[in-house]
Amino acid sequence: MRRLTLDDGTDLVQRTFVKPFFRHHGPGLLAREASVLALLAEQDGIPAPVRTMDISGTRPHPRRGEAGRTVA
Repeated sequence: MRRLTLDDGTDLVQRTFVKPFFRHHGPGLLAREASVLALLAEQDGIPAPVRTMDISGTRPHPRRGEAGRTVA
């Protein structure tokens, strides 16, 4: 997991799965997490917006120091 700060000051969390078990089950885990975050986003006082999700893992992984250029 990485904490990313974009150029505009927005803080994001990037979750990356590397172990075979999690790579296999990652799409389902991320889909459930996105559903929970969508439910939480409707609640007052809980900052949990979903900015973007790459459940398929097809987008390039940002290199160290490129947090401001994260694909959104």
